[in-house]
Amino acid sequence: MGEDDSFIEMVRLIAPEELSLDRISQRSLINFGEQYISAFRRSIEMKDQLNEMNLQFGGRALLIGPEGTDFETFITHIATEIPIKVIRLNLTEVITHKEQIPEIIRFVCEYAQRNAPCILYIDQLEHIGVPDTTNATILMSELDQMSWDDNEIIVIASSHRPQEIDTSIRSVFDRSFIVSQPDANDRLAALESILQERKDLDLTAISEYTDGWSFSDIKKLGIALLMTEPSAEGQINPEELEQIIADTHVMPISNPETLKYILTESKLKTSSKIQKSIDAYPEDFLEQLYLMAVGDNYQDTQRIIESLNTGLPLSAQDQEFLGRYPFLLSGTPEDRLTHLLKAKKSHDRLSRIMGR
Repeated sequence: MGEDDSFIEMVRLIAPEELSLDRISQRSLINFGEQYISAFRRSIEMKDQLNEMNLQFGGRALLIGPEGTDFETFITHIATEIPIKVIRLNLTEVITHKEQIPEIIRFVCEYAQRNAPCILYIDQLEHIGVPDTTNATILMSELDQMSWDDNEIIVIASSHRPQEIDTSIRSVFDRSFIVSQPDANDRLAALESILQERKDLDLTAISEYTDGWSFSDIKKLGIALLMTEPSAEGQINPEELEQIIADTHVMPISNPETLKYILTESKLKTSSKIQKSIDAYPEDFLEQLYLMAVGDNYQDTQRIIESLNTGLPLSAQDQEFLGRYPFLLSGTPEDRLTHLLKAKKSHDRLSRIMGR
């Protein structure tokens, strides 16, 4: 493509002085950045020895972490410490030009070579590295030809779903950094960055409360708490603090356990008396009850089970049906489907026997 800049809107060139380490950063990503920089500098010191042994540093790194991970911390730390400019792929623009992704990939890689030394950063790699596609083959070939040793390009990509990236692309990367949900140090450091002036808030308690939260959710909570009115009566007690956090309505929606809780809360509530009776159903009796529901209305039974299993809201009609057959709430989603299929088979067999 040479000097053709028809895809220039697909990339953003960022000088290191445009980046700042004063941002609210995820500490574990800073630590990973330090480890990478240490290896990078060591490779420069050992360049002659590596060349004699026909070995390369490579420098391609894949960051893997849950939704809400602050991958930007890693990029910012490396770019400001080396220092080196960053070329960032504009994923939004790329996705809107899906039919041109092969040409875009080639352009971006050529653009990085023209602007070396640099970091080429590809966010959410799973969107363009889909397994068994032409895009994946082209991307793998291009990335394989780029390294710090050959053309002074550091390739860094990030992903929330590495299983959705073509295997050949994953194998190109020299290093992989696995990022977990923020630990206590990560959470406390982020909260201190935002709430350092709020002496009325027990940041350690908030850190413990947000165990399992993503980094982005912790930042959102910190901002929401910053906007609350400070207490004039000293540090807020734990019970009141928990209520203040709840009143911000900031929740870690990306956390599977939180989502499961939300779906459960949005379902039809049953009385404790009914719930106790559900838990007490013997297995053989439960099969008879399913047979009764299927005999009454198989389509309604199936629809309600699908709604319960996926967390969809129930209509008034469904709630009335469920009131007659509350045992459908019992067991896991797999249990419900198993009982439904067995009951349908039994019902069909009995219908044939009865000549219906």
